[in-house]
Amino acid sequence: MAERATLAAEPRELGGKSLLTRLRRDGMVPAVMYGHKQENRPIQLDAKLFEQFLKRHGPGGLIEVTVGSERELTMIKEVQHHPVTGRVVHLDLLRVSMEDRIQAAVPITLVGDTSSITDNGGVLEQQLTELTVACRADHLPDQIAIDLSELQVGQMITVADLSLPEGVEATQSADTVVVAATRTAAGRGAEAAEAAEAAEAAEAPAE
Repeated sequence: MAERATLAAEPRELGGKSLLTRLRRDGMVPAVMYGHKQENRPIQLDAKLFEQFLKRHGPGGLIEVTVGSERELTMIKEVQHHPVTGRVVHLDLLRVSMEDRIQAAVPITLVGDTSSITDNGGVLEQQLTELTVACRADHLPDQIAIDLSELQVGQMITVADLSLPEGVEATQSADTVVVAATRTAAGRGAEAAEAAEAAEAAEAPAE
């Protein structure tokens, strides 16, 4: 089960555009928690700390939001960014319980010895870095680890090939490529040269 990341927040006063502008100028991100048949709760977070949080944990997974002595289990539903600066300007957090069935993005981690690929003129191309899954909140994994030890040049791993924990389902198409082992240009050149040499040897008259 995924560990709960913790995020500290403060109560936020409701107001108009000028209040939100001042809030952001003071280095805060306005946010709202909603769901589970409870009232929407306006909160605010330190912008720098939240940016660090995103870099470390990403937008997926479960988040325990602390507001004073209160704690609420949530997950990020939407992060709004400034169109020019890219800074976070607003955050929506959905309340969840451990029994809820949720969808979340889980990071993909590549493990295992890949020397058989690189030694044969190949290179790994990871085309999917996160897998969106559906499961109960208490079954959400921290990561999806993929063992590449048996992967050879010219082969690929798709979503259908993944071994997921019990109760966890991928929402992406089964034929979506996660990682592929392709031959580099140098590797293709060496292979072509070897093939040409073999052909010449086959055509050479016997002495």
